Amino acid sequence: MKRLLLPAIVFMFFILESTVFQVLLTKNDETIMVPRILFLILLFIALDGPKNAAVVYAISFGFLYDFLYTDVIGVYAFSFTVIVYLFKQVSNYLHIQFFLMTLFSIISIVLLEFLVFTIYSMIGITTISMLAFYEKLLLPSIIFNSIVLILFYILLKKMVIKISLFSTEES
Repeated sequence: MKRLLLPAIVFMFFILESTVFQVLLTKNDETIMVPRILFLILLFIALDGPKNAAVVYAISFGFLYDFLYTDVIGVYAFSFTVIVYLFKQVSNYLHIQFFLMTLFSIISIVLLEFLVFTIYSMIGITTISMLAFYEKLLLPSIIFNSIVLILFYILLKKMVIKISLFSTEES
């Protein structure tokens, strides 16, 4: 039963990201703030979770994200997986605490947004300019997700560590 706790928590954040945060965020024509709470959770799992869980969750929830929210299957599954894997590899060589976690999370979100934007641009799904993408989507999203990360860093870190310990105890 304890083995299902981490996937259940990740799924809960998936639901929260797609419902609660969409209601809380104001929508206007000037900016688009994209919450990446699920992605931040995947980064925390990559840092402190079970060995390969973050990559497995990145693939799984990336496909779920693709099926529910996009017209092209595989873009988020690929993007989540590649960036989480790279984050996991970097974190193996560094002792990541608050400052580095914040910095690498912001870099990871930027990479995610640019990767998705590039793929969508290449296949013709989006036609906005790079400047419009930067001003309307990337900057507001970075600011919002940075604030969320800073506010919930300790809670998320402790939660992932505790759940990971519970999961490994049962194994």
